[in-house]
Amino acid sequence: MLRTLRAAVMSLCFSTPFLIAQDAPKPLVLRVLDGRNGSVVAHEDVNLWYDEMDGRPIVLRTDDNGVAVLPPPLSPAVRIFVAPLESIDCRKPVTPPQAYSLRTMGETGISAENRCGAPLVRRQSGELVLFVRGRRWYDGVNK
Repeated sequence: MLRTLRAAVMSLCFSTPFLIAQDAPKPLVLRVLDGRNGSVVAHEDVNLWYDEMDGRPIVLRTDDNGVAVLPPPLSPAVRIFVAPLESIDCRKPVTPPQAYSLRTMGETGISAENRCGAPLVRRQSGELVLFVRGRRWYDGVNK
């Protein structure tokens, strides 16, 4: 009896970390790529809002691989809004801005619209691929 109880407790102790690790959700990431050629855009600052574009945004900075991990929202959220700070966005400017579903992002991944070029990019589950391009001297002259 004591041996059976000890074996059950040991089994539970060793299997619990694996169960917890399997249940942990995969973090959502933002991957920023150059819309003209598909290369990574390192150290890009991107504004992030959960659900609505009001209040102060969360500023994400991409790493050397062009990836930024999204922080968990303070309250349950269904969608996100993103806007690059330094580069030119390759999406068509629309009002209201494009929102991206967190559920779709987690299940299949999302590639944002790219009007700057046509690089072949594979999205992965848990990520949003945002396309940008560098600023040129004439950007914003006609505004």
